[in-house]
Amino acid sequence: MSNGRVSIEDWNKMVEQGTIVDYKSVKWGDVVKSFDFRWDIGNYYLGRVWNIGPAPENVCPCGGDHLHIAVEKRFVNGEEVHSNNKVIFPACVDHDLGGAMIQIVERYGYPVSPTD
Repeated sequence: MSNGRVSIEDWNKMVEQGTIVDYKSVKWGDVVKSFDFRWDIGNYYLGRVWNIGPAPENVCPCGGDHLHIAVEKRFVNGEEVHSNNKVIFPACVDHDLGGAMIQIVERYGYPVSPTD
């Protein structure tokens, strides 16, 4: 792995183990890592899902459900950078357009392992 990138095989293994999930597996209150691109685990936002519903129209006019993630930290190439503590709205739950994916880090206040 270099600069957070993993091979397609390693990414697929993470998906099979349940480490990386699609949007429909996420629940309100989960702490998640939101990856912008598949195979790139060094660049992500860390935050708590506080809503699942339509994004503001100026963000995405599709009207479909998006995760609303209150950002706590942001990482670029594996290093924490200033996050502006904003809310992000990854791709629509029903229309995964950019290959972005989610890793659930904590559910119900407990850490999540690949075997959960």
